[in-house]
Amino acid sequence: LPARPAGKRLVLVPSSADRELFAQLWRRQRDDGVRTILWDDLCRLLALATGSAQSAQIDPPDHWLLLRQALTNSPEPSPLSECPGILGLLGDQIRELRAEEVPPQSVPRNSEASRLLADCFLSYEGTLRELNLTDSAALTTKARLEVEAAQKFDWPDEAELILAGFYSLTHSQLELIRLLRSKGVPMKCFVPDDGTSHAEASDLIAQLLPGEAPCPSPGGPVDVRILQAEDCRGEYETIARSLILWEATGHDGLKIGHPWPGWEALALWVPVNREGTALEVMRRYGVPCRRARTLKITDTPFWRLSQMARAAASQNWDAFSTSELMAHPAMASGPLPDKSPSGRDAWRAFGRPAFPWRLRAWH
Repeated sequence: LPARPAGKRLVLVPSSADRELFAQLWRRQRDDGVRTILWDDLCRLLALATGSAQSAQIDPPDHWLLLRQALTNSPEPSPLSECPGILGLLGDQIRELRAEEVPPQSVPRNSEASRLLADCFLSYEGTLRELNLTDSAALTTKARLEVEAAQKFDWPDEAELILAGFYSLTHSQLELIRLLRSKGVPMKCFVPDDGTSHAEASDLIAQLLPGEAPCPSPGGPVDVRILQAEDCRGEYETIARSLILWEATGHDGLKIGHPWPGWEALALWVPVNREGTALEVMRRYGVPCRRARTLKITDTPFWRLSQMARAAASQNWDAFSTSELMAHPAMASGPLPDKSPSGRDAWRAFGRPAFPWRLRAWH
């Protein structure tokens, strides 16, 4: 962000996906006075406003390296350190503790697991402090401390900070927003109202803007229905069948309580890793749909093919992973052997008469 953002309104959103969604909204409304930002963008802007030097933020690989070092160097070796998945579990716990501004010394040591967590947390935070580094979990904590200690606070003139899309905030985020409000930063908060979490929305607004009553949208909450099945495919098939039936007969199987609104008035939110399944099911039932976001290269079949090739190479072209690669529709041009070769030279010898074009790629 530049020192003086062009927009008069800075819209703070929870994630990159939300930023893309809001950016599309502003483009449709031809509103050039809005800038959609994330927490790290806000922290950079505050560093410019206070003249503070930014600490380097570690990347996820560095995060896991520091955690591994903390686990290895634990002063009290624990048998739990050898458990599968322990690193990921410790990482999640430490991130949550840092986001809630819980000091390592406050972690109880009343069990084997809590002692391991406390030791790793203490080592992890000590290493970050020693190297003058930070991670994404403590970004807002550091920004707040810098604003509190700064001699100046040069907030962009008349720039309004708008929080949009948050159901809740961590302790460090909430304290930063409260501090900015006490510094006179103009502020608004738009909380999603889906009809299921009005109490949470009111509570968040009361925390951020004490003394101000929530102002519900004149259109009322958006109609949201939560459907659960044994697996995600079952959920999408239930939705697809209900929508087809609703359109054809007027029977509202989803119990939304309105007449059929037309396909253009409906939207379905699914996790990113399930988009493929949802699209497949909807198209199978003839439900007109499209992605609301552009397809990332990592979602494409050829990206997955390249990952399969990397996996086969990392296993020295063993029988299993290379057979899986060769069976891919983009690669298959003939039958695979009954007994798959193992090793690069063996696969090349097998492929020479049947797949000569593949050998050029392997060279």
